[in-house]
Amino acid sequence: IFLFAIRALAPDEQGVGVVFSIIYLAAALVQVWLLLYVCLHLVYFQWRRGTDPDSAAVPYLTAIGDLCGTALLAITFWLLSVVDEATGVEDPEVKPLSARKLIGLW
Repeated sequence: IFLFAIRALAPDEQGVGVVFSIIYLAAALVQVWLLLYVCLHLVYFQWRRGTDPDSAAVPYLTAIGDLCGTALLAITFWLLSVVDEATGVEDPEVKPLSARKLIGLW
């Protein structure tokens, strides 16, 4: 759904690449796996302590999902830049926005 939304909202850009799609879907699967794993153990832990997991586990899972999702998205874009550099692909819109140039190192 998200890959189609990207294509629909930015029709003037090139299509979403295969490399990005694979890395993005892998990151999404890792996030879902991690959240299900944490949910399983968190609910059992809260159940043993006598806490209602229906109302107590949701804030923890939301926070972990936000943190994990942000980190995985950053890793996705970092991997995409590594792949682009290895294959020699340059994006003229992104090239001037180098982090080194923005903070004045070069």
